[in-house]
Amino acid sequence: MGAVVERQLNRARKLLADAHTYKDEPERLVALAQSVQADIALFTDACRVLKTRNQLSLEQVRDGTLESVNAAQLQEVNRTDMRHIWEYRYAGKYGAELEHELRAQFEKALGSEQTTFYIYRYKGQIACYFSAEQVGTSEDELPKKHLASFLTSQSFEGGMLGQAVMEQGIDQEQKGSVLVAESDIDIVRTPIVSKYFEDYNFYATHRFEDQGEPTLALERREGNLFATKRLSRKDIMERAARGERSVLTQFVASETVPDFPTLLHDRMVLTRYFMEQDESGTQKYYAAFERLSSVAEPLALAA
Repeated sequence: MGAVVERQLNRARKLLADAHTYKDEPERLVALAQSVQADIALFTDACRVLKTRNQLSLEQVRDGTLESVNAAQLQEVNRTDMRHIWEYRYAGKYGAELEHELRAQFEKALGSEQTTFYIYRYKGQIACYFSAEQVGTSEDELPKKHLASFLTSQSFEGGMLGQAVMEQGIDQEQKGSVLVAESDIDIVRTPIVSKYFEDYNFYATHRFEDQGEPTLALERREGNLFATKRLSRKDIMERAARGERSVLTQFVASETVPDFPTLLHDRMVLTRYFMEQDESGTQKYYAAFERLSSVAEPLALAA
């Protein structure tokens, strides 16, 4: 940890020294700032291309480091940077009450010995992070961990770094545990919501109101528990267009956010959720629901 902070400080010192050298040369200062931005842009673009091709390995990225840090051991300089990222992502996004609650939860997590932060840095600069907190045990007596603050710095947007960090960190936290989280219900407002279901193997158990904001409660367990997770998007869309429904599964297509309070009942959980254009070119929400009959036995699904 000390070495990472020292590299961060050394980089900052060099930038400050260069900036001081060029203090009377505005053109050189602009060029210095642009060179830093160009470096990050090139790095971010390369990460995006590699991630799209499933060839992005965080361990092999030069000048990049992924670390897991107990929140109580975070340096104040890191807390400050993480607050800046939080502000950019959350300030003004929700109502005042929910924003206040989320801010309080984040501040509590920043100093909690029960919380681990997964932080990815590029040349010492925090690019993205998320937190995992031990919050008791599940109904089947497995350790339960709450995930939150999946955030990427504005400078590193579009590079899919956040996705890569999530995948690696979540897999690490998953071992022998049940993971829980919350998400927005609307893919339009928060596009990453779809990735929880389509890429990260979460499912939603119920919808609730969080300070007046509709929210989905998410879970993730080891193994592939749901047959609907194995279907292609085309299969989901075709079944939804037919209105396919049984005692075990239901497929929905809607031009508005699905009616989750009605659909999530009697141990039916949301397993797939994305947006796509139908044959007429209309953008729709597509969702698949499956009965959580047993966490040990995946369901069969008729062709």
